[in-house]
This record gives sequence, C-alpha cells and structure tokens, in this order.
Amino acid sequence: MRWFGIKAMLISVVCISSSMAMDSDVSLYKKKGCAGCHGGLPDVAIIKEANAPFIDQIAKKYRGQPDVEKKLVEQMIDKACKGSATKDCHPELKATRTERLRLVRFMMAH
Repeated sequence: MRWFGIKAMLISVVCISSSMAMDSDVSLYKKKGCAGCHGGLPDVAIIKEANAPFIDQIAKKYRGQPDVEKKLVEQMIDKACKGSATKDCHPELKATRTERLRLVRFMMAH
C-alpha cells in the first residue's frame, strides 16, 4: 500500500514537470516570434506575408526522418538570411542552440 502512494506521487511530479516544460516551450515559441509565421497558437496572429509553412505541416513533413532535430536546428542557422525571408532562407533567429532544439522539439510535437 505504501509503494502505491509513492508511485502515485512520482507520477504526479512527472506530469506537473512535463506540463511546466511545455508551458515554457510555448513561451519561448512566442518570444522568438515563431508563432507569428508558423502559427500553432490560437492567441497569436499569423503574418501572412511571411509565407512560412504552418507548424503542423513542418511536423508532418519531417516526422520520422533520421536526425530530424539536428537537421532542423542546423537549417535555422545555415539558412538564416538577413532582412526578410524568402523560400530558401529563414529569418535570423537570435536563439541559442539549446533554445533552437527546444523550438524544434515543440514543433515536432504537433
């Protein structure tokens, strides 16, 4: 009986931690301006001129590919362009490599 109580408590802690991590990823996604171009959040208006793929399209396109996280993080860095984005480049994103990885993981969860 005692083991069941400890197990339930651990599960609760994991769920709360997971929820808090997701909230911080949503905040990062908003803060870095990703939602304005890629959508995915109901309270953020999308900039139509960005002509960027939506978050669910990105997840669908890359889901299941090997090394997808590394590939997308590198793409944000290597394809960065100065000024406005075009089809072949991503607007400059001032984010650390860790933040980029968090953003990729957030997008791939959709």
